[in-house]
Amino acid sequence: MQNLRGKGGWRCWCAIACFVLGLVEACAAPATQKRTRPNRDFWRPEPVLGFTPPETGPRPVAGGGFGAHTGDPPQASENYVFVANPAGRSVIVIDSRELTIRSIETGNAPSYLRTIPGADAALVLNVGTGDASVVRVTDDGALSAQRLQVVKGANAIEVAPDGRHAVVFFDANAGIAGNDFGDFQSVSVIDLSVGKETSATMAVGFKPERVAFQADGTRGFVVTEPGISVLDFAQIDASGAGIAPELTFGSQRVVRSDIAITADGSYAIAPMPGSTELRMLDLMTGTETVRDFWALFPFPDYPEEWQQFLRDHPPDQPLPERLDGLSRPYFVGLHYDPEHAQLLAVEPTFGDVVRIPVPAGLFRAGAVLKQHVPHDISAVRHLPNTDLVLAYRPSAGVSKLSVIDFAQVPPAPQFDNGMGGAGGGAGGADGDPSAGGAADRQDWIATHELRKGIEEVFVSPDGESAIIRHDRLGGDPNEAGLPLDERILRSAGHTLLHPANGELKLERTSTDIDHVVFSPDGKYAFLLFDDPQLAYPIGDQSNVREVQRIELPRFLANPSILLDSAPLAGAPVPRQTRVFIWQDHPDGRLTFIDWRTGDVQTVTGFELNSRIQN
Repeated sequence: MQNLRGKGGWRCWCAIACFVLGLVEACAAPATQKRTRPNRDFWRPEPVLGFTPPETGPRPVAGGGFGAHTGDPPQASENYVFVANPAGRSVIVIDSRELTIRSIETGNAPSYLRTIPGADAALVLNVGTGDASVVRVTDDGALSAQRLQVVKGANAIEVAPDGRHAVVFFDANAGIAGNDFGDFQSVSVIDLSVGKETSATMAVGFKPERVAFQADGTRGFVVTEPGISVLDFAQIDASGAGIAPELTFGSQRVVRSDIAITADGSYAIAPMPGSTELRMLDLMTGTETVRDFWALFPFPDYPEEWQQFLRDHPPDQPLPERLDGLSRPYFVGLHYDPEHAQLLAVEPTFGDVVRIPVPAGLFRAGAVLKQHVPHDISAVRHLPNTDLVLAYRPSAGVSKLSVIDFAQVPPAPQFDNGMGGAGGGAGGADGDPSAGGAADRQDWIATHELRKGIEEVFVSPDGESAIIRHDRLGGDPNEAGLPLDERILRSAGHTLLHPANGELKLERTSTDIDHVVFSPDGKYAFLLFDDPQLAYPIGDQSNVREVQRIELPRFLANPSILLDSAPLAGAPVPRQTRVFIWQDHPDGRLTFIDWRTGDVQTVTGFELNSRIQN
């Protein structure tokens, strides 16, 4: 495969982690008891703009927490780590370079916390007092906290990408933060301007569940049960509390969990269940555009009467609900790529990946491209800074993964966009993807045999590397006389991949990766392993508590860093060239690792007079 590198930009990770204070010490022996891991909603990349839905479940109920920790996992700002401390009525602030630890009182039971992009500050929800606090490290290094009122039962925070506003709401899907239900139809809009922090209550649609932002931070979009409520921050700052305009799709059957909002804030796109129909809502005018993409997919096995019907049916109009029991094409795995303003979708029956430019593709004015993939697929991932897309099927034992360069995929003549342009998939005029030249197709798609089924794919921020966590078969991989292929299938492991040139390396490990943390430049990865009792011990090793540092350009694995306790998650501190690893410990524990040198320091406990051991 050639010329697979593209251009573009990508945003670095927003951070996360745990509950912590006091004593500073070096890493030591592994701990023993396994705890529940946090859900990944806490460390998803960046404030959501043009979002695809979170990959995991709801946030924890306040007071529940994870392991020994009872609040949100902490998060990193530019230079510090902020930790909600419900029992201490405070937020703990850790200097990631000096490892000094301070705290500031915020209110009763501070539990939900998010840092503010571009600042050393965080917004925390005080569940016990029903309010919020903006905690800042001031220019002179002091700590300050500003209290603000928020909606009843608030348990969710989303912060705009410019760091100027936040939206706080009660997410009924996430559990109840206390004994009472929260406000089902209001959100608090927080103005985060330094020294001018204010809160305004806005009425929105029923049961707000998610918030997206325009890329420039000027508007927010609240996904609710009936539709989308639009928040104009300049107007709210000027006028205060009010009622947010509510826009709705023409059908209440849209798949709300798959709603994508464009980064420029112009459109919301939602699929219809079990079909290739997409609905696009203009977020300025409320006008809806409907387009069905069924004509991308040929029907060679249909009865003649249905083939005639399909020939006569307008290609961009929805198909009937049933085709006399015949299966019809449908989209799964929708993925919005804000970098290129395009929607990626999988049609699993035909094994195709479709790229739809937004909004042109729904207006029949832009080229809709389709690429056949020669193996089962149900998911796609765009690689930042490139035109490359990964296509694969997780959790199904499928060991193949394809890399598609959509900058080179040619249009096919069988799908007319209605304005003289052709869009569709690579292939011949009859719609058979194999009719395209095999040699030509190798220029824009490469399929890799990974030897083990795919469980999850982690993509580096620079788009140059991917880490594939594999599934494994049952049975002892160390059984004497076992053939190599069977040993590989039974072993835990992962593959390191350079998608642009196809370089890859399969690594066998004693247990599965729990989480992956990348440095913001994408050159280093930290693999977290936690298994309190190996099912198949290796020699004297019966458990694993460790972090492995990988230099991704060289696929170089450095010696593992042993931890005192179970690693739960991790994230980078952007300006300090360090990542921190949150561990499960009754007093709280963070381990800081310099991603360039691998130097390690650990913070544990509650003592303010801390010390550092090298």
